[in-house]
Amino acid sequence: MEANPQNLCSQFNELPDEIIHSILDKLPLEDAVQTSFLSQRWKNLWKYITQLDIGPSWLESTGKEVVPSMNHFIRLHMGEKIKNFSVRFTYEPHMSEQVDSWIQFATNKKVENLYIDFHVNRGERDPSYVLNSCIFNCESLIILHLRCCIITLPNSISLQNLKEIYFHHLELDNMTVYTLTSNTPVLLLLSLMECNRRTDLHIDIAPNSHFKSLMISDPFMIDTDTRIDIKVPRAKEFMFESGLLPRESYNIEISLECERVILFLDSLFVWCSEVQSTESDDEADEEEQEEEEVRFNFPVHNQKTLLFEQKLLDILGFCKGAESLKISNWCIQVLALRERRNTKRLQFNCKSLKLYTHFNKWELPGITYMLKACQRLEELIMVSPECDDEIEPPDIYVTQDDFKGDDYLKHMQSILQLPNLRTVIMKNKGRYHSSYYQVKGILSGPLLRFKLAKLMKHISSNLDHVVISSKGDPYVFDPSAYWPNCNRFSCSCSQNLVK
Repeated sequence: MEANPQNLCSQFNELPDEIIHSILDKLPLEDAVQTSFLSQRWKNLWKYITQLDIGPSWLESTGKEVVPSMNHFIRLHMGEKIKNFSVRFTYEPHMSEQVDSWIQFATNKKVENLYIDFHVNRGERDPSYVLNSCIFNCESLIILHLRCCIITLPNSISLQNLKEIYFHHLELDNMTVYTLTSNTPVLLLLSLMECNRRTDLHIDIAPNSHFKSLMISDPFMIDTDTRIDIKVPRAKEFMFESGLLPRESYNIEISLECERVILFLDSLFVWCSEVQSTESDDEADEEEQEEEEVRFNFPVHNQKTLLFEQKLLDILGFCKGAESLKISNWCIQVLALRERRNTKRLQFNCKSLKLYTHFNKWELPGITYMLKACQRLEELIMVSPECDDEIEPPDIYVTQDDFKGDDYLKHMQSILQLPNLRTVIMKNKGRYHSSYYQVKGILSGPLLRFKLAKLMKHISSNLDHVVISSKGDPYVFDPSAYWPNCNRFSCSCSQNLVK
């Protein structure tokens, strides 16, 4: 029996206003506004919504500019509260007073989540809007997200319920972070992304028993004479992301209570570039010769890489006490160069190690470095990350720096012992780029992953949990054939069995 549309509409109209308000909150703003044309009763219901999000999608769907639309909404809003206030557009200096009024409106409406993004279509222009300081005495605020504006802290700050701060493309003075964290007693998370491009970045977290996570993403284009100073007396997690480590120095003091450290130092190819001369069509005219920068997504063993290596070791040294480490494949490749020089390595306290690796043989020494350095290891996770670029090392890797992958695996077997290792997890998230390696006959990719998995039985006799996720791989093996005493297996695989 089909429902009568008129009865459904009648039942819907009988709903209390509060329930309709909650339904309208789940709609895009432009759709919520359109409901005012349904009937006389619906004319003003949308004016009580608590979710306000105006940005590029608003302009695209309505054809109306953000600033007059926001001003119009504020004039018409009849509710007592705004839970989420989000505005994203290209700010111009003449809009200052209007934007100030928006921030005051959100504060008066007891906003809980405030998202301000003035970076839309700005390119590399510096921030110019000075944030209305009333927001720093908004006691209802729970999440604050600011991008591309200027903050000047008032003498008095009261953010008793603020739990999460996200700053993106801001310039912070030496005391900003400490002052803020001193006045946010329940703060859980601080995220700083692309801050202080031209000046030193000082991150001093005030003591706080609730604080859990510090996340830093350092910008690519930055003044190389600057430095980072980080002091975290109490935190559970520290994540640091950078493509170049371009700053002059990195000084990090992390609490011994920090359990998890994540280092993503990817997109490093500009450090690994080489300049080569390429002759023009008229080879006789030397003045017309051009220099072409040849870039690889492998680190070349040169002075630039050695400089990066030292900075990486400095950062790793500050994280030795963490119980859990996650390290990206660029770190593995740089550490591989260090391991092959047989130089002194760090020692870590970690029990769980997650390595992002493309599973090529030139990363084996880097994997060895980390396994040697983590003698207390109980859990090893190796993940092939998503990657759209073809992975191709420079020619020096197949000449001067070449070695046999199978021989190096035997070397690893002879020098590695991890008696506490109980869990091994290997996952393939990326697309395997096989063309280069297949042509060169190089041990890599899925086959190397499974040979590494087999190696684990020789370096630990206490394995009881093995997970092999090989979706999309051309090679698979039966783990029970290699670990007869292992209690738990999980293996998703293709068709070809590796003997």
